[in-house]
Amino acid sequence: MPQYISNPYAKLSLVNGVLYCVYTPCPTFDLKAAMTVVRDRIKLQNGKFYPVLSDISALRTVTREARGYMASEGLILITAIAFISNSALSDMNYHMYTQTHHPDIPIALCKDHEAALQFLRPFQS
Repeated sequence: MPQYISNPYAKLSLVNGVLYCVYTPCPTFDLKAAMTVVRDRIKLQNGKFYPVLSDISALRTVTREARGYMASEGLILITAIAFISNSALSDMNYHMYTQTHHPDIPIALCKDHEAALQFLRPFQS
């Protein structure tokens, strides 16, 4: 099983029981981008559940369709998500996602990797 997958929208890796998803800069994160990231994440997970550390710092514009997809199919095989944000724009994307779609798994918005990993620790197997 591969431990790392990269596509034009994100770099995905499995490290110590946590799936890292670091989004890359793109003008607009749309439904095609969301479907690509989810497809590659599920492939990397190989049928296993993982907590996800999702660095959304590079995301600027996220379409409504992409947010909807990430809130449904995008949650397959995920036990919890810690989003990392370092800007007001990333914070806004997070709040639009959570307030509109109300994911039914534990989620948190963190300012750094340490806080994100601390939040995810109880969900590691």
